[in-house]
Amino acid sequence: MSETIPAKRPAIIALLWAYCGAAILVGLIAVAGGILVIAFGEVIDPNEDEEVWYVVGGLVALLGAVGVVLHAIPMFLPRDKTSWTVINGLLIAYLVFWVVCFQPLIAIPAILLSKWSKAEVRAYYGVAIEAEHPGHWKDDWDDGWDDSWDRPRRR
Repeated sequence: MSETIPAKRPAIIALLWAYCGAAILVGLIAVAGGILVIAFGEVIDPNEDEEVWYVVGGLVALLGAVGVVLHAIPMFLPRDKTSWTVINGLLIAYLVFWVVCFQPLIAIPAILLSKWSKAEVRAYYGVAIEAEHPGHWKDDWDDGWDDSWDRPRRR
């Protein structure tokens, strides 16, 4: 039985896990806050209709629950190419989620997304690293004419 020794964990993976853990905590606080607003909304402002507090509390609790679920997914994914792709998509979803919920937190998923395609992260997840210019890239551009024909005319 030969087991492959896992690659050293890049710092960006630790940052992803710390970010997801903190976002889950924020989501749980939002769920609790939404429930408290539903329960005690009339104490906050007795002149406001009771239905307003149900709607506001429900939206806060729902967005908190969605945040918890979205940010918990990477914790349970195995290290393979599919997981790398799913987390890449989730990072884009996190950007959208924070645009809807709280804009200042866009920075963290943006940093993670910018570093996610680096070679060390791809190697950690076992994703093949393609060459920047594959060997056949010139063949796609070659129209069959020689180089003197492709150059602009000079007088």
